[in-house]
Amino acid sequence: MRSVTQIVRTAAGHRVMGLYASPRDPNWAELMEAFDNLMEWLFRCLKLPPGLLDHRRGRYATIGVGYGFGGGRRRPGSYVNSAHNARLLQQALGSPVIHRIARYVDQGLLALFPALHSLCTNLDRSVVDVDNPEIQRSFQNCCYPACHFNLHSSSTAYHSDYWNYIGGMCAIVSGGKFDCKRSAHFIAWSLGLAFEFPPGTAIFVPSAAVPHSNTPLAKHERRHSLAFFLPAGLVRWYHNGFRSDKEFRDLAAPSELQAWLDYRKNLGEVALDLLQDTSTGS
Repeated sequence: MRSVTQIVRTAAGHRVMGLYASPRDPNWAELMEAFDNLMEWLFRCLKLPPGLLDHRRGRYATIGVGYGFGGGRRRPGSYVNSAHNARLLQQALGSPVIHRIARYVDQGLLALFPALHSLCTNLDRSVVDVDNPEIQRSFQNCCYPACHFNLHSSSTAYHSDYWNYIGGMCAIVSGGKFDCKRSAHFIAWSLGLAFEFPPGTAIFVPSAAVPHSNTPLAKHERRHSLAFFLPAGLVRWYHNGFRSDKEFRDLAAPSELQAWLDYRKNLGEVALDLLQDTSTGS
């Protein structure tokens, strides 16, 4: 049965969530089989510390790739993994499977949230190509700067991703061997919504603003996901003209600082503007 693309809108006309159908690609089922095999290979071969096996998002293996800003960094930079794990992740990132999924996610963001796609694309080009050319992108033809690989038993606990941009959409791609009619439903708690989340489809959710989780898996099932995201620290760096908040405050003229403070007070409205639905379709 084919999945269907759906958009969740507010009464005021804001697109606040999207369910993105699997593409009309005769090879998609085969690619999802390869995705399951690749993620199981990573699960077996990665050497993860306890904090990446049992964490606030749940009890499953997870590891990040891409680049961000914050957490003690003085400038944007790539997420650091051990030499062993970095080698395996680089091999996975170079696979046609991950390339195709990343392109699918990019196409989904463009189709459902074009203003956010423009923000992510312009930020990525500016932060990497102009300001930090030493950064190696994890994905080609995808505007997201970062992603979590969630492995083998990925069923998340109730949480919000407060380090992500408040107005951004986390794009989650589901895969594995599980019964989507019974297991791993996606719950958007503050929206009062729950959805089946079949393998080979994606959900776009403002993960910093909307607490979310999955229903449990059966013991014999396995599930993986790729969670693409936009770190809030990168948005601040980009908006500040390639400076941290502290650097901006220290160097800004009084009029610039006041405009900056006024802008910060209205971040909720700025985020909603990015989600305003200007289309007439569904």
